[in-house]
Amino acid sequence: MKYKIVLLLLLLPAITRAQQVTRLDSMVRNVIAELKDSWTLGVDSNSNTVDIAMYNKYKSLFDVAASVDDDLNFQFIPGKNSGTYKLLATPREFDVYAHDAALQISKFRVDSVGPQGRLNIEDSIIYEIRRIVYVEKPARYVLSDADGLADSILSKHPDIRFENKNANAKEATKQEILGRLKKELAKDPDDVYKFYSTSDLRIVLAYTTDSLYPVKIISIRNIANLLSCINDDDKDGVLNAADSLPGKYGEFTAAGAPDDDLDGVTDADDRCRGTYGSLQNKGCPESYFVTNGQLNGAIGLQFNLPKTNLPALDELGYRDESGADAMDVLQSKTGSLKSSTAVSGIYAGGNVVYFFGKDAKRTGISAGFSYSRCVTNYELADPIVYTYKSSDGHDFYRRQITISRLTEKMAINVVNIPVQLHYRFKVNAIKNWVINLKAGPSFILINGLTDYNATIDVGGIYQIDTVNKDKITYYDFFDKASSGNVYLTSSGINQQNSNPGAAAIFDQLNSSGNYDFASNKIFRDQRKISRVTAAFNFSLDAQYRRSRNNPMAIKAGIHFVYAPSIGSNEKYTPIERTTDEYNSIFNSNGRSVYFAYGVTLGLVYDF
Repeated sequence: MKYKIVLLLLLLPAITRAQQVTRLDSMVRNVIAELKDSWTLGVDSNSNTVDIAMYNKYKSLFDVAASVDDDLNFQFIPGKNSGTYKLLATPREFDVYAHDAALQISKFRVDSVGPQGRLNIEDSIIYEIRRIVYVEKPARYVLSDADGLADSILSKHPDIRFENKNANAKEATKQEILGRLKKELAKDPDDVYKFYSTSDLRIVLAYTTDSLYPVKIISIRNIANLLSCINDDDKDGVLNAADSLPGKYGEFTAAGAPDDDLDGVTDADDRCRGTYGSLQNKGCPESYFVTNGQLNGAIGLQFNLPKTNLPALDELGYRDESGADAMDVLQSKTGSLKSSTAVSGIYAGGNVVYFFGKDAKRTGISAGFSYSRCVTNYELADPIVYTYKSSDGHDFYRRQITISRLTEKMAINVVNIPVQLHYRFKVNAIKNWVINLKAGPSFILINGLTDYNATIDVGGIYQIDTVNKDKITYYDFFDKASSGNVYLTSSGINQQNSNPGAAAIFDQLNSSGNYDFASNKIFRDQRKISRVTAAFNFSLDAQYRRSRNNPMAIKAGIHFVYAPSIGSNEKYTPIERTTDEYNSIFNSNGRSVYFAYGVTLGLVYDF
């Protein structure tokens, strides 16, 4: 009996300690069970209501100095080509955590809690538990750091191009981008982000003097976490319901679509991709153009000045039998035309333009076509006298063509085919106005009809051998004072004897042999004329469109055309024989030019 009493006395402390451990484990299990039961903080899983009793029960499990990792602080982290959601599990006072979580979480459901496992650390009560939760959280809390998010998003786009390269201007534009981002981040604060979160939690407990909960939680640390947002498939921060491309990473500025330059215009629609622009100008800066192609046409009034000059005496086409120049310039007169003035005519034209580049698109090249028509008159001011060496079949003599009167009425059509360089720019004060300059070469085709009326004398000057005086000869030097000169010209014959006069004498001479003279013969007819030559073109027009993105615009402008030479390349001869057709002075090889200027009104279509 004494042996049993002694043995009992020896085992009593161990039994008492075992009972205390068992009681402690029971209290710890009770706290953890209560924690599992109140982990939702009273937030309903189907509504936004909060069970205050459950909320208070959760708070009662913690020591007054306890801290909890905020395992519901889900934040969006932007990237260059993909973003992510992260848990920023910073330690917080337990009651602040509970208050903020109940305030910020709209729905909270614990889907799974694994078995708690105690860590065998001496003199410590530490458990680890895995928990899987479903949480809904409004955008105002997920995207709460708008300044930081905006800075981070902009930093992921270092290659944005800016219209103004000045440092101050670039900085001002970056501030504009940040402002746009902040506005978009705060646009829909009540949109709900839905999360699944798997967390490994380390719970530390300790004894207290609390009679209800002798053991309380000292801290809860989040030691591992897996997080997914189930209503943002492409992880760009824009929820699927609001994302225009929910399967492709995009930007807040373009409703979830790619927007490399953060100007609010999707890359697919951005006419200046990579360059910061405006929504109104389809992603281009205001001074840039959004189209590469343009069609335009116009009608108007054109003033034409086809200035024709008579050829120099050494540029005529009269040749002797050997093919050498036959002109006797000392016995000839160039003559002159009355000064011509610009005449008005109709104008119609158009061109297609391609503007280079992906950005400003200010410089381009065009191919065009224009048509104008006018009627002009040429009239002789001073008579033309062309004297040259010729033969009557037996003797050489000086043949003399005298054009005493001449008028030509020309109805000409001018077809102009230019290739021009363009430069366009917007007027800063009024963005809907565009100034367009263009210049370049062209081929012009001038054709039409000439109604001519010319009065021409054809005569000859013979020379008698001054030595033997028994034959007709030809001296290269013509001595006007020589008595051996025989003037078979209208003026020469009429001065000697006006009766029967030159006409009658010429008729007799012409009918008797190889003579071919005429007095005041009228050449009158209508003939076609044509010429192809090169020209230079310049024009300026102002374009106006009612709205910035309207492809149609009206335009008004002026233009100039200058062809430095429209004369013939062949030597000019008005006639040689009296039976010839008169050769229009339009076909002269004189220093002839064509100049025109006009005013137009038309339409422009950008594409």
